[in-house]
Amino acid sequence: MTAERVVHAPAGDVASSRRGDGVTAFLGIPFASPPVGERRFRAPVAHPVWPEPLVAERFGASPMQQRSVFTEGLDLSEDCLTLNIWAPDAAVDLPVVFWVYGGGFAGGSSAVPLFDGSRLAAEAGIVVVSANHRTGALGFASLVHRGLPEASNLGLRDVVAALRWTAENIGAFGGDPAQVTVMGQSSGAFLSAALLAVPEARSDFDKLLLISGGASRLVPEEQAERLGDQLLAAVGVESGPELLSVGAETIVEAQRRVGSLEIGARNAPVPESLGVVLDHDIDGVLSAHPLDVIRSGRAERVPILLMVTGAEVAGLRGLDSEFTPPDDRAIVAEIAGWGAADAAGIAAAYGHGELGAKREQILTDFIYRLPAARAALAQNAAGGRAWVAQIDEPDGSLAGHDLPVRVLFGNLDGTEGRDGADPLEGLSGRLRDIVTEFVVHGRSDWAPFDRADGDVLRVGDGVRVEPGAFADMLRRWEGVVRP
Repeated sequence: MTAERVVHAPAGDVASSRRGDGVTAFLGIPFASPPVGERRFRAPVAHPVWPEPLVAERFGASPMQQRSVFTEGLDLSEDCLTLNIWAPDAAVDLPVVFWVYGGGFAGGSSAVPLFDGSRLAAEAGIVVVSANHRTGALGFASLVHRGLPEASNLGLRDVVAALRWTAENIGAFGGDPAQVTVMGQSSGAFLSAALLAVPEARSDFDKLLLISGGASRLVPEEQAERLGDQLLAAVGVESGPELLSVGAETIVEAQRRVGSLEIGARNAPVPESLGVVLDHDIDGVLSAHPLDVIRSGRAERVPILLMVTGAEVAGLRGLDSEFTPPDDRAIVAEIAGWGAADAAGIAAAYGHGELGAKREQILTDFIYRLPAARAALAQNAAGGRAWVAQIDEPDGSLAGHDLPVRVLFGNLDGTEGRDGADPLEGLSGRLRDIVTEFVVHGRSDWAPFDRADGDVLRVGDGVRVEPGAFADMLRRWEGVVRP
């Protein structure tokens, strides 16, 4: 039996015997009181200090959500506000990565095996933290206007609370609270970028690493209220407080009838889906749009590394049997609906090939690559530093949305080994090297993306700098707002 390691933290003593490769895993630590009963649809509150040592050897329950391959074998519960820490045994003032998972705002979990932080902590010499946040309607339904005064951006509030717990306690685990990089993917990246506009979070992190997401995809308050109304109608109640007596499973089932399941509609300038709400007009969580915070220079001191893939929507389109438009006119109409004055010209710039592939690349650019490039340009223009990288397949072909997160932590599954022979293993190592350099030193080894024809790092069959990789994309979308 491996000897138990006990950490004396301000939140209480934490014990674990889950040790290997010089790293101890502390799993399922509650950072907030359970958001159940009368606390459903309310902001998280700090968990009371536990009087006896907390045995932290199992992941806490994952947030309530529809079952998927990602949650197979995981417990689901509203009582989900826990975090996990992987700390090198001799850690003292080490840099910290705070991981925010994706899941389209509808699901996700810090207990997914791919996100085990042991290898990243051991190889990079850092402390890794991951935390659950509420998802779906329980985390992102806006119901302030329907009698639930705290029900706005609850999932984001959970991230803020977990980040604050980390700032207050990570020193006891060997981490440096002054060196915390928030790293998120997909919806987790949109949540991470939103932290720039949350005043109470700004002192709790010093770097941002955004993968397939950026300072965009904000849901306007008026739209958020419409989606909240749709939720009440789907559940069959008249007011927000009535949701407190409805089973969580019923709410999760009802949220499938809120907004749209189609990826283009979900990520339009006015998203037809739940997500981070621009709630600054109702004295909510955000003080402004996060991109406006970047442009103003208020995020100048925060280095930002943005990573995207070249075919983000390739894997996501398979979830929609009606993804392919009937003709070019439908593509032009969709782009025009985003406010483009020359929608036909933009559509033509993507060629005249198979319509599904054409729409796939348009959505890849508009949802992911364009916002990443613009956020980097804005950060550098405001006096800060920001870099852009594109992650490709190990053979150099364009990668889909999930590739970076599948290899980032080094927990390769299936037939992949750890002897360096597998192509994914090589890509995984290259990606972790880049992440480590940024997390530990707050910089990257290529030039900041400070102009439209600036340098983009391509990471796939090797590592190379490609000047001007995003120049054509930025030019064709010039003048089209990506909220």
